[in-house]
Amino acid sequence: MLRAATRLLLTGALAVLLITGCDDDDGDGNDAATLAPPAPAAATTAAAETPEATPTEVAATPTAVAATPTAVAATPTEEAEPEDRTQYPVTVDTCGVDVTFDAAPTRVIVQESNALDILLALGLGDRVIGYFGDAPVLPQNEAEFEAHDIERFGGSWPIPSLEALLDANPDFVWSYGYDESVGNTVDSQLEAGLGPYAFTEACAGDTRAQDFERVYEYIREISEIFDVQDRGAELIAELEGVLAAAADRVPAGAEPPRVFLMDFGEGPIFTAARGAAPTAMIEAAGGRNIYGDTQGDAANVWMYATLEDIVANDPEAIIIVDYGDPDARIQLLEDSPVLSGMQAVVDQRYGSIIYGDVIPGLRMFYAVDTVADVLWGEGQ
Repeated sequence: MLRAATRLLLTGALAVLLITGCDDDDGDGNDAATLAPPAPAAATTAAAETPEATPTEVAATPTAVAATPTAVAATPTEEAEPEDRTQYPVTVDTCGVDVTFDAAPTRVIVQESNALDILLALGLGDRVIGYFGDAPVLPQNEAEFEAHDIERFGGSWPIPSLEALLDANPDFVWSYGYDESVGNTVDSQLEAGLGPYAFTEACAGDTRAQDFERVYEYIREISEIFDVQDRGAELIAELEGVLAAAADRVPAGAEPPRVFLMDFGEGPIFTAARGAAPTAMIEAAGGRNIYGDTQGDAANVWMYATLEDIVANDPEAIIIVDYGDPDARIQLLEDSPVLSGMQAVVDQRYGSIIYGDVIPGLRMFYAVDTVADVLWGEGQ
């Protein structure tokens, strides 16, 4: 979310390069806390061993969480054997804090469309009361989305305030970013009795790769929390098939083309570094991100690249993140006395993907085909 917050702030005022998405104050320690339920379902929190480069969070005693779960809407093809079912309590790590659920949550809010995508694909639309995000619902998820009364509370930006979350009375909040200025942090969610869960990119200082395996881990963890492991396994198998099909498109023995991911900015330009989702996407399509081996800025997996450095790397293909006017980005490349001589610009070898494709989630799998179209041609 450091990447998302930076993008959106710079869009509003390009002179201000302020990253706000995950810069919440993590507190003084990891004190134990209990999420006491109003019904048999419950979640508790306790201090976890903080992973490398991951901040610790303070867990205070919240008021309540998780009501008794209702029946899951979608029926799996085969019922899971008893030994494959979730054995509660289940404990997960949220930005260095152990959060324990004694039963499956029933009132879920997600902050970003990538989280909604996963929950809908797992048949958990009946648990979702609302979301913040801008990406349209994936076609394969439309039936599950329309079958339930899921409210759109707002867009990807700004990050919702704690009050906005509390108004909906959720028992599980899946976040892609936090913002202390609006009172929304892991600490505050715990103190308010919410069950916090986060993409690791939302945790300040966490540089773990946001690659395909990371998405599998999210799916496995969510599947266990909600006791839908069979569906999780089916979804992972489907996604593995998507990547296998993409790999078949890469010509045998082909040299990986040099690729630049062009996000926002006119100079420097924001782009994907080592561990960012687009780096994995480019590699899966048979290319090489020119900054795929570079450590991102501010202990992040994203970075700013100067125009001169981009030219020095001479990309052969450019993938543009489309915020509504990709043609304007192409015009910037072709009109620039610095950038217009790059091989990708001379060859007009461009492609575009949306913001929802470049953050960890299901869309990054499906967008690999778009990248492959640019590298190898459509139909290859």
